[in-house]
Amino acid sequence: MPDWDLAIPGHALDDLAQLAWYSVPLRLPDRQRRVGYGAAGAPLARRLRLRLRLLCDAYGADPCS
Repeated sequence: MPDWDLAIPGHALDDLAQLAWYSVPLRLPDRQRRVGYGAAGAPLARRLRLRLRLLCDAYGADPCS
């Protein structure tokens, strides 16, 4: 059961960053391998850039800012 005692509204950019961290993923390559992302370990940087660009475009955000 979640603990909502300290839950407060957050900033949309923080939520987007959290989503990118887990769904792109933006973890370090060794961490990506430990959680089983990709058959051969970390995906290519080009693929990560594409995934981040798609996520940011969907939310109308610029990944460079």
